[in-house]
This record gives sequence, structure tokens and C-alpha cells, in this order.
Amino acid sequence: FFFGGHSMSTHVKNAVKLLEANAPAILKQDKQLDLSSKQIGDVGAISIFKATGKNSTITSINLSGNEISSDSAGAIREALLTNTILTQLNLSGNDLADEGALVLLDGLLTNSTVRNLDLSDNGIGDKTMNLLSKVLKREEQWSECRLHSLAVSNNDFTTLSACKLVDALNGPQAILKTLNLSHNCLNDELATCMGQTLKANTSLTNLILNVSDIAGPGLAAIKDGLRENTTLTALDLRDSEAMDSKCIKDFFTGISGNTTLGTLNLKCHLSTCDDYLLDECMMERNQSIMTARKQSRQSRRGSKWKDVGLDEDFNVLSPRKSARNSRDYSSDEFGTSPPVTSARDRSSRPLRSARRQGGLSNSSFGSDLDLSFDSPPGGSLSPLQKSFNSASFGISPQAGGSSTKLPSALRRQEKTISPPLTPPHSPPPFTISPQAISNALAKKNEKPAAAAEPPVRRKESIEPKPIESKPVESKPVEPKPVEAKQPEPKDEKLQLMCSLEGCTSSKIILLKRSDPFEKVVAAVREKMNADVAITFKDEDGDEVDLDSEDTWELLLDMNLKKYKVTCKKL
Repeated sequence: FFFGGHSMSTHVKNAVKLLEANAPAILKQDKQLDLSSKQIGDVGAISIFKATGKNSTITSINLSGNEISSDSAGAIREALLTNTILTQLNLSGNDLADEGALVLLDGLLTNSTVRNLDLSDNGIGDKTMNLLSKVLKREEQWSECRLHSLAVSNNDFTTLSACKLVDALNGPQAILKTLNLSHNCLNDELATCMGQTLKANTSLTNLILNVSDIAGPGLAAIKDGLRENTTLTALDLRDSEAMDSKCIKDFFTGISGNTTLGTLNLKCHLSTCDDYLLDECMMERNQSIMTARKQSRQSRRGSKWKDVGLDEDFNVLSPRKSARNSRDYSSDEFGTSPPVTSARDRSSRPLRSARRQGGLSNSSFGSDLDLSFDSPPGGSLSPLQKSFNSASFGISPQAGGSSTKLPSALRRQEKTISPPLTPPHSPPPFTISPQAISNALAKKNEKPAAAAEPPVRRKESIEPKPIESKPVESKPVEPKPVEAKQPEPKDEKLQLMCSLEGCTSSKIILLKRSDPFEKVVAAVREKMNADVAITFKDEDGDEVDLDSEDTWELLLDMNLKKYKVTCKKL
């Protein structure tokens, strides 16, 4: 929630009312309380933090730039000891000093939810930095504190206390991810400590050291630390002393093997440096990082699929295809058979192949059978039986070989002709009765009887009756004048969004396009509860005073459903 455009007491009242209501948050913005630069002072801060102790919905509080002194530190400490939902606390730009900061940090003893703490520009010194070193080390009574981000820029501590804080990040329980030490007394001594910390630390991902006195030796120490570091992803070294061409080349050459540092800022705004050389080195580093990461992905992909099989372009072959391509057919007894992938296929495919070649390999049947009739004793064959004997039929018992087709009449008896399967080395019995053959041929020669045609019903002809035509008198039709309907004017509703000058919040007024200018001005003044001057921006972006009927029509000609106007108190 951002409070703007009200007096100081209104800011505090609204914030306290919001914290005490403890209403469930719907949007992400509903979990944030932003009262930055409202000059609420110690009285307002004490009221807000007393209500924060019992709140369970607000996760972020920003009270930067509000002239808060050490008198409010006790209320902040009590809120941190009781609150279990707050994760971000921004108190930068105040006057806490060492006296207030030490009391505030005492509230983190049992707090395990605060992740981000900003104490920048508060005049804190060595006492606070020494205590922060113990907090970041997370030893003894500070084991429950879980700070992930700490900002102490623009303060009054010395290099010695800053080195103690940096050395605390070497501990095995350190979990800090972001550290901001910018705009302080940062020199080569601190840079040397930071280089040693980067070699051992495995949690720090973002380091801000801009506007410093770090020269060539300090930059070389940081370079040595980055060679062994594998977690830092962002480093800010803007406006340091060591920005000449030699230092830049040596630095980029030294960190060429580091591929995790993706964001690096070495720009100079307060001193002269070779911007062209800096940009060229950054481009070369980005290209080398992309190449190294691509090779790493390819190597990981190759080790992942090495058991399946990859081609030279890392295209994955399917397991079935890979197994089929690697099969050895040298011991296959059926050299011409296609590759098989199961025991069932291995046993069945050679059989089908042998059948296609003309019959079973272990069968004693020939490809042709003798189907001729024998002469009966004391008689002779009929003409039909003689014609049957004159035809040669080749029938395979398994219907696998090539054979001469039977006549169409005999094909109907195919079930009786096909012999049953018998054990090998024994010819199958095969008999066809002469009566069946004569019946089949007689049925074939029969002609179907012609179907009787149905009688055709004739329709009786009906003579049409003549139609007497009567003359029709034509009367001239006078055209009626059509009255053009004029469209009724639409009285559309519109929304007028009014906001005070310098405020982000706005109030909505519902009006009609037909409302006169005087009614609009009265509605705005009643809604804003003050005598105000109204302005708006036209289509060209120019600011126009809404002070007459003409400017009201100019605003309506923009054809919008929501019109934004700005109100200035008179």
C-alpha cells in the first residue's frame, strides 16, 4: 500500500488501521507497506511497529527517509521478536546510528523470517559492523537468523570492521547471497579480504563494491578469488581507481575460466577509462561464456544418453532402433530372413518365409496332387469325368504354393476339396464325388427365369379448363414520402479519474456525456472535497485547463471511456 497526498497524521492512521485490520492479501501489492519519504518521525514509526508485531499479512515494510532515530529502535526490536511473517525491512536514509542499530539487531536473535535488511545511510559505525559479523556467521545464539541480503552502503565504519564482516562469510554456516558495501572506505586491504572470501564462499551471488579506492593490487586479489569461485553471478565495481587499460586486460584475462559470473559492471563515471577497450573485452567474454556453456550442455547430454546411442549431431536413436542396428546376424540359420526382435518372431518368420517358397520344409507332399478319376471295374468314365481328367490341377495342402485355379463351380466346394492336415510322410485322403461335380456344372448352365414385369398403371388424361382473363385496371400508385428517422443521441456514461497533483492514487466520478460543464466541475470539487483547478492532456500530450464548455467538449471529442484529469488545490 502506497499512501500519498495526505498529511502526516493521515499516513500513520491509515497504516496502523491497515496493520491492525490484518485483512487477507489478494494481490502481491497488498502485502507491501510503502511509506518512504513521508517524514513520519519517531512517533509515527513507533505506532506502526507496535501494530506490526501482531500483523500476519504484511511481508514488506519500507520506511526509508523518514527521520527515524534511535528512539524508535525499541519498538522495532519488539516487532521483530513477535512478528513471524515480515521478510523485508528497509530503514535506509534514517538516523539510527550505532545506538539504534544495536537495539534493532537484538530483535533478530529469535527471528527466522527476515531475509532482506537495508541499513544504508544511517551513520552506523564499527560497533554495528562487528555485531553484524556475528549475525552473518550464524554461530552460537545467532543460528536462527537467516539473512539473505544486507545493505550497509554510505555509512561511517572503518576498513578493519568491514574486513571482519567479509571474513565472516568464510564460515560453513554463512548463507548471505547479496552484500552491498558501496560508497564506503573500500581499499586494497578490503579487496584482498574479499578475494580470499570468494575462494571459499559458496553462497554469495551478488556483490556491490562501487565507488571505491580499489586499485591494481586489490583488483588482482578479486581476480584470483573469481578464478576459484563458482557461485557469484553479479559483480559491481563501478568507479574504482584501477580502471586503466593494463588493469582491464589483466582482469579479463584472469577471469576467462569463470563461466558463472554473468553480470559484470566496470564502467567509470567519476574518472577516465578506456570505454572502447572495456566494451571489447566484455564482448569477448560473453562469447567465450556462451561457447563454454554450449560445450558443457553437449557433454552433459552425451553422458546422459551414452547407453542409448547418439549420432555425431547428438540425435537420440530409439532403443528399439539402436538394438536392431547392433544385432549380429552371422549365426542366423535363415540368412535371408529380416531381423527379428523377439523369440516369437524368430520362431514364426522363417516358417512364413518357407511357406512363400512353395511348401513346408519337412512335408512329404508335392506341390501337385493327382485328382483324376479311376475307371470303375467293368465300366467306363462319363464324359464329365473324362473332361475333369484332361485338366491338370496343382493344389498345395497349405495353400502356399502356386496352383491352377479350379473352375468357378468347383470353387464353391473348396472346403470339401481342401484335405485335412495329416502327420508327415502320409498322403492325405482326397475324394470328390461325381454327383457333386455334375450338380455343380448343371447349376452353372441353368439360366435364371425372367422376372415378370409389373403392370403399368396409366394415368387418365384430364383436360385443362380455360381460365377467363379479366382486364385489370392499373391505377397509378403515388409514392408516399418516407420520413427519415434521425438517430437518437446516445447519452453514454463515462468515467472521470481525478487525482491530486503529485499523488498516484485517483478517485473515479461517473458522469454522462450530456452533463454540462458546471455540473462536472461541481462533481469534481465535491469528490475531492476542496476547491481545485482541473487540467487534462489532449491527444498531442499538451496540458489543457478544463475551465469552460469548449474545453469540456474538447475532452469529450477524444472518445474515451476513462478520462484522466489532474486537480490542483487553489
